[in-house]
Amino acid sequence: MLHMAEENKQFENVKYIKGDIYNLPKDIGKFDAIVGRSVLMYLPGAYEALNVLRGHLKPNGIFCFQESDAINSGVGADNLPMHQKAIQLVWKTVESEGSDIHIGQKLYTLFQKVGVVPVEFIAEAVIQTSDDNDLKWLIDIMATRMKERQIVKSSFSIEQFLNDLTNESEKHHSAFIRDMAFGICGRI
Repeated sequence: MLHMAEENKQFENVKYIKGDIYNLPKDIGKFDAIVGRSVLMYLPGAYEALNVLRGHLKPNGIFCFQESDAINSGVGADNLPMHQKAIQLVWKTVESEGSDIHIGQKLYTLFQKVGVVPVEFIAEAVIQTSDDNDLKWLIDIMATRMKERQIVKSSFSIEQFLNDLTNESEKHHSAFIRDMAFGICGRI
C-alpha cells in the first residue's frame, strides 16, 4: 500500500512512513491534521494510539477519524439471508482477530478522553444492494481466515457459498445495511 501511495503521490510535500503507531519517531514532528480511516478498530489500544497521535498534533490541529461499526449490519433484507450470513461471517472473523467491531460508537468518548473537542460527529448507514455489493469479494479473500478462526467449518465450500449469494441476488433485488460508518472531527 505504501508503494502504491508513493507511486500515486500528487504533492511533493507528502511523505509516507511505515512505523509503529505506538512508537512513532520523536523527530516525526507535529501536524496540522491527523486523519485515519478504518485504523482504530484494528488496534489493540485505540485510546493509547489516539493519545500518542495527539502528541503530534499542532495546537488547534484537526483530528479526524472514520471507523466502521457492526451495529445494524444485515438489516433491511429479510429476503437475502445469505447476504446477511455473509455480513455476520465477516464481522465474526474480524472480531475473532481482536478487532473492536463497535469502535464507531466509542469515537466520541475516546476523543473526549484524549482531550480532543469534537466539532462534528456523524454516522451513516452503508447501504448496498443485492446487485452491487462487496460481499462475494470479502468472503473470498477472508475464507482462509474464517476457517483458521473456526468461524466456518473446514468443510465450508467457498464456491458453493459464492454461488448461493449469486443465486440469491438474481432472485431478490433488495437493498440492505452493510454496516455503519461513524466519523468524528475535532480539535485540541
